[in-house]
Amino acid sequence: MKNKKKELALKLGFWSSVYLIILCLLYGFGLISVITNYGIPKWDGLSSYIDFSKHSSFCAYKICMVTSMLAAPVFTVLACSIHEMAEEHNKLLSFISVCFSIAFASIVSIVYFMQFTMIPSSIMNGNFEGLNQLILLNQNSFAALLAVLGYNFFLGLSTLFLAFVFKETSINIWIKGSFLLTGIFCMIALLAYILNQVELAVYSAGIYNTSLIFASALLGIKYYKILNHFDLVT
Repeated sequence: MKNKKKELALKLGFWSSVYLIILCLLYGFGLISVITNYGIPKWDGLSSYIDFSKHSSFCAYKICMVTSMLAAPVFTVLACSIHEMAEEHNKLLSFISVCFSIAFASIVSIVYFMQFTMIPSSIMNGNFEGLNQLILLNQNSFAALLAVLGYNFFLGLSTLFLAFVFKETSINIWIKGSFLLTGIFCMIALLAYILNQVELAVYSAGIYNTSLIFASALLGIKYYKILNHFDLVT
């Protein structure tokens, strides 16, 4: 029974790391595409958002929205698998990380799902009342506040706690470093938002997205090797 549970944790950890890499790469592609073809979108009232929605780069922006939403629950599964595989004396750290990842996924899923469902529908139907506070591009909106709370604060805390689950040996030190970098730049992005430094927040997001890809790739390699050994042993 214990072996089956460990095998399931390894498989979930491996596949969630693979899916997280794909989603992060798609997000990076979307973000680079928007910045190179349109620039960093500026909020100048609802009309500026409507104008942006008519631009060809808006499709890339929607890719960012969808991947951001899907990455949240996938990361939570990854955190749960790390918790299951963690050594007993580190399980409190991994459990705290899982708790923060659940808060992250819950907040982010609502905010991003709203961006490509309710908001386009409201604009199409001419229902503009209170919409400014629900659009993510408006950095002073309630939606932006929640997204920052989720992706910068809770994801940052989750990855920082995850980093200290891993020992400073072989591949683990690189996993630890990648998670630390992710957490640090999440917090830098949070500070940039508070100080109204939009460009710094965007570039910090690009860095922590990249470091999360590295952490996921290394974890995938580690779990794949353990799974192969597991199959040989069992």
